[in-house]
Amino acid sequence: MAIIVPLLIAVMFIAQQPANAQSIRVQHADAASPEAVVNTLYESITRNPGEQFDWPRFCSLFLPTATMMPSLNQVGGVTTVLSVEEFIKWVDEHTVVGGENDKGFQEREVTHGVDRFGDIAQVFSEYEKGFRGSREILGRGINSIQLVRRTDRWWISSIVWDEETATRSLAQRMGAESDHRAALNKMMVALFFNEVQNNDRVELVDSLFADSSVFNGKFFDKERFKDRRRSGTSAFKDFIISIDDLIAVGDMVIARTSATATNVGEWFGFPGTNQQIHMRAIDYFELAGGKIIEQWHIADRLGTIIEMGYLPAPGQEKHQGFLARVNMFRAATKAGDTTLIKRFISKGARRWFGTIQGPGMPVGATGKGPWSDWDEFFNARSTIQRYEIDDSTVTVVGEEANDFFVLIGRKPVPTHVKYWFDNDGRIGKILIFRTTKPKDDFEEFKQWAQTSHPKELQYLMPDGEIIPTLDRAARFKQLLKDWRKTRSEQ
Repeated sequence: MAIIVPLLIAVMFIAQQPANAQSIRVQHADAASPEAVVNTLYESITRNPGEQFDWPRFCSLFLPTATMMPSLNQVGGVTTVLSVEEFIKWVDEHTVVGGENDKGFQEREVTHGVDRFGDIAQVFSEYEKGFRGSREILGRGINSIQLVRRTDRWWISSIVWDEETATRSLAQRMGAESDHRAALNKMMVALFFNEVQNNDRVELVDSLFADSSVFNGKFFDKERFKDRRRSGTSAFKDFIISIDDLIAVGDMVIARTSATATNVGEWFGFPGTNQQIHMRAIDYFELAGGKIIEQWHIADRLGTIIEMGYLPAPGQEKHQGFLARVNMFRAATKAGDTTLIKRFISKGARRWFGTIQGPGMPVGATGKGPWSDWDEFFNARSTIQRYEIDDSTVTVVGEEANDFFVLIGRKPVPTHVKYWFDNDGRIGKILIFRTTKPKDDFEEFKQWAQTSHPKELQYLMPDGEIIPTLDRAARFKQLLKDWRKTRSEQ
């Protein structure tokens, strides 16, 4: 009958040369980290029926002077310190290999905690032991393992272990310890949000996340994450996360967060609104050995899109629905999606500038007007400040800027774009106007051009009005640059 000896094991760091066989060399993977040492230690004292323990691999983890101290219950209440060779002899004397009663042996780690500083580490490892392949638990205990790093690998310098008794259970210990571990895990998650996310301390990622950590079911590439954080995002600025709730149970932490940010650029295909928006999310974290090994992030993106005005909120389908259609129309126009544009404009839709007088200009299937090529050439950009909504209209108020305005010295002023909806909920009229006259140096430019380049000015502005064709845009830009150069030389 095989005699089960409560083996000690629960490591997190590794070592190389064996204490009793200097010729045995450890595999680098077995000793590359504290975690690897723990795994190797448990694997080496697990055996199938009829097989010996893997003592060469076991020995390769220890320093030549390593010591092992069994539980007092295992050695008759006498304090006993063993060398690695003495420990192996002690186990072999109490183990019968082979025969119908040999059921093998396994010792499995349940959980562990690691303290590490520089080249030293300590692992506190809870284990269960029993027959190989059996669910029956014959004993539980704690291995306290001390390790050092030498010659680019980890070595075990000593192991001390103790086991449960009738009056001393791990359940009692783990109650208080679980509370402590939960508090530490909550602190790790809070550091991620407060320091990494809010203060861009990306250097903390290595100490917060395990090398093999997972994000939303996929490998978490820490270097890629750091690069993306350093380069920033074009969709939001002033992004601040607040932790609303942190709930920790053992090695699991659930975080409920809310964030505020200014939406300055495109996000999931929706153009930026330059408005402050709110984002809510729930994150699930799992930790092991003091590091995050898995994160699942679930964000209320639908709520954010509704707040941005691209979808109606429940109970506000009519007004918010108009706003959503305006923003979708603007996005489709920017993308040149003619199929989507046709869904939002009525047949015969017209556009006016300044006031609604005369027939106006048709809004074509591209959604673009006669100034579209001009705006693209001069790198037109707009910033939305607010929306004004009533029963059948939506007015987008913002500031427009482009390189043409820069060349004529025009300061930004609010620009209004008003959309009227017909009975079918489609855009029928568009009016672009300003309530404040912009100030610039355009009249000064025209006087200079009339004197220095009258024929060019006549081509660019027949009848005194700009004709926004593409070739005129390029020639206008060159003439404006010549004027500014002459102006600076005076």
